[in-house]
Amino acid sequence: MSRSFPFVFVVIFLISACAEDKISAPPLPDVGSSDLPAADIDAMVTDSDGHQDLPADTDANTLPVDQGFETTLDAAIPDTTRDMTDDILADLGPATWKFANVTPKPTGTFYGLHGSAANDVWAVGKDGSIYRYTGVWAPIDIHTHNCASQQTSIEFYGVWAHSSTNVWLVGKATASGASDPVGIICHYDGTDINYQALPAGHSEELFGLWGIDPSNIWAVGQKGLILRHDQNKWQVDSQHVDQKALLGVHGSSVSDVWAVGWDGTMRYYDGTSWRDDRGFDFSASGATAIPALRGVWAVSPTTAWAYGDDSTVLRWATSQWYLVPQVPHMFPPPAILGMWRAGQSDLWFVGEMGTIWHWLTQSLDASHSITGGGNIRAVWGSSPNDIWAVGSGGVILRYDN
Repeated sequence: MSRSFPFVFVVIFLISACAEDKISAPPLPDVGSSDLPAADIDAMVTDSDGHQDLPADTDANTLPVDQGFETTLDAAIPDTTRDMTDDILADLGPATWKFANVTPKPTGTFYGLHGSAANDVWAVGKDGSIYRYTGVWAPIDIHTHNCASQQTSIEFYGVWAHSSTNVWLVGKATASGASDPVGIICHYDGTDINYQALPAGHSEELFGLWGIDPSNIWAVGQKGLILRHDQNKWQVDSQHVDQKALLGVHGSSVSDVWAVGWDGTMRYYDGTSWRDDRGFDFSASGATAIPALRGVWAVSPTTAWAYGDDSTVLRWATSQWYLVPQVPHMFPPPAILGMWRAGQSDLWFVGEMGTIWHWLTQSLDASHSITGGGNIRAVWGSSPNDIWAVGSGGVILRYDN
């Protein structure tokens, strides 16, 4: 017993320290939510399911915007997600989210998730981890592919699948003989996962990825970099002068694209140029800290959602952003790390500490969350009744109501 005491003390101390750090940045007040139109104005349109969220869950107060995203919170918050060695699916209880039975079980952290169909889903993450679902989940060894031939380490933060033979992955990699990581883009053509060159003069790590078709794909990352692929090559679409890291990108069309990131950064592409006049004024709300925005989802030019640290959820309506009331109230408030829109007034949010929120018809239901769970970082579905979520410890969850 005496030997275990120091370890227990250290764990308790780390958890307390993390909680205290979170407490120092209180949740933002409910600014303008009373003016939010009561009726759901989500357009009845078919949108592209391409959202990608954050690369990792670090403390926004300690990470310079020009550095990579180290998973410091994972060391401070115990990851108590279940061991998935069971031969059956483990029922989570309040809903029909279940742990997937995966062999061999993943061990690293998943950061990105996307699919082109119900039986073609990709999960990517730490140490170059790639798992693909084609009826069953199976690993893909990146080191047997061209993309990793010159790399000693790779981390994938985003994935976007247009079809079973056209899949893009972004992240960071350290080349053989190099000491610092650089951005990496890889492409799966149905046979191999090939390395794709960044534009000349650029090496920024890439954190978010989204496309509307093979000729219009965007990637965002360090130093405010925005890249665009036109089916022939990647080129710089924009790079903001303040060079704040961008973490997520999503749109409803080639003339309605949002990019979000550090310090509440919001940029908007109207089909002609990237604009900076459509952000949310956090300072006017009286907030003591401006949260990082981890991702965004655009439904139409009149409707969009953004989310991030301190349980921040914003909604674009009537040509301005509104702060959605933080329901349920949690303390400290978990970062919202991923989102997927299942349909009109039907949204899923996932995040730190097992957070799974279901927004349905103007209300937010937290009963799906996993008490004591690890960080859930990405969510994607092929239909409202078939949804996947992934995160820390290689966890893969499925909702098949």
